Amino acid sequence: MMKFTKLAGVFALGAMVALGGCAGESGDEHASAEHHENDGHDHSGHDHASEAEAEATPSPELKSVVLTSGAPSQVIGVAQAKEAQPDQEVTVEGRLKDFVSGKAAFTVVDGAIKSCIEMGDGCETPWDYCCIAPNTLASNSATIKLVDAEGKILDGQLKGVNSIDNLTTVVVTGKVEKDPTGNLTIAANQVYVK
Repeated sequence: MMKFTKLAGVFALGAMVALGGCAGESGDEHASAEHHENDGHDHSGHDHASEAEAEATPSPELKSVVLTSGAPSQVIGVAQAKEAQPDQEVTVEGRLKDFVSGKAAFTVVDGAIKSCIEMGDGCETPWDYCCIAPNTLASNSATIKLVDAEGKILDGQLKGVNSIDNLTTVVVTGKVEKDPTGNLTIAANQVYVK
């Protein structure tokens, strides 16, 4: 749990993006495929069947912003993108780490950083990069938010839209945003799945 506490403040979207250690520390018990009716909390405020249906049927808007072809070939890694200035446009390639539940936003990690599975860790959730030192992960991660023409984050669950998933290599082009501590967010209109 200490790993979660140290990393949670790393990203610009704060509480929206959870950088937990291994499975079960994401902070959003409903984001897990392992969430069941008898998990020990009140289910009167939500319906699991409706949640599953919503995830299985992505909106046409999300399908139109998650593309499977035409990715730009001139890209930089996440670590290099961290050097960009606010409002600068960048085209970044990285691997998808976490999804933000209910929003078209996610964390991306520089492709030079190996996931737990590549390190032979045997972790059940290799996309969480729990085998990587927190400072290394922080300096090689960015938050990506898919926005509309007014700059508002799109609603909906991205996971599964046009095969986008954890550890998928993606490319985004967007405007750099940085918080006062230098955490990188890229506001993009599209994401390309490689």
